[in-house]
Amino acid sequence: MQTKHFVFLVISALIIIFALVELVQNGMNHNDTDSERSTSTANPAPSTTDQVPATANAPFLQVSAWNCVIDSETNYFKVRGEVKNLSVAAVKNIVAVATVRTSDGTFVKSANALIEYQPLMAGQVSPFTIIDTGNPSIQTAELSFRMFFDGSMEFIGTKAVQCTSGD
Repeated sequence: MQTKHFVFLVISALIIIFALVELVQNGMNHNDTDSERSTSTANPAPSTTDQVPATANAPFLQVSAWNCVIDSETNYFKVRGEVKNLSVAAVKNIVAVATVRTSDGTFVKSANALIEYQPLMAGQVSPFTIIDTGNPSIQTAELSFRMFFDGSMEFIGTKAVQCTSGD
């Protein structure tokens, strides 16, 4: 009887060990992917192709065009543009951030919004729109991106523009 109990304990322990190893491996693979995406620090010149791999030293987003328009009646500002995923993997929870400033560079406010396509598939282009209350002194807007729960994300493209009046 004691041998059966010992065998049962050994088999149970092995099953638990295998399950833990599997969980740790899956967790490490998931964390490696997230850390590769969120640790982009350098901003090398883009290649002539649109398929730049997501690596620790290359941005994997590209902004082709964007603008800032201030409604002349309400002073609301609207930042609109398009962002492309240059990596080979889908990316979830990308947030566009607009920081608006006066003509001398004084901070006025910051606003953000999730880009429209969630997730942003490899090679896909998504529009983004940020709308917020403004201030008559707003002159320029700066654009940045971040993951919803993580830090900033590097991107290729224009980082700041003059805001224009519009309706």
